[in-house]
Amino acid sequence: MKSLIVVAIGGIAGLIIGWVVTAAAVILFGERFGLSNFEGQRDVMAAFGYGPAGGLVGLAIGVWIGRQLGRS
Repeated sequence: MKSLIVVAIGGIAGLIIGWVVTAAAVILFGERFGLSNFEGQRDVMAAFGYGPAGGLVGLAIGVWIGRQLGRS
């Protein structure tokens, strides 16, 4: 049961961190890669376009780290 809790916490933390880091990176570096900021387009794309992809990657990494910590 303890390892399930560790994996769940790791997955949720990875999801949140991955989403925030990816969205922040798109906001910071989007203009350099040609992403327009007309009427907040870059911000919306960061939050709803690229953020979920980063969240899924963060979720996978968080679950993997949680499984590694749960075994020891």
